[in-house]
Amino acid sequence: MTSIPQKYFLSAQACSGILVRAARRGKKLPTMLDRVLKQQAHAQDLQDSQG
Repeated sequence: MTSIPQKYFLSAQACSGILVRAARRGKKLPTMLDRVLKQQAHAQDLQDSQG
């Protein structure tokens, strides 16, 4: 299996930014995309609070 370079992944901060921009523009994201972006953004919040 080929590993995917890290540069192709979205950071938690990028996920948060997408969510903020979508909300500001009044856009509804597809359910699965919304769920995953929130999960990634929340993962960063947990890391920040732990250390």
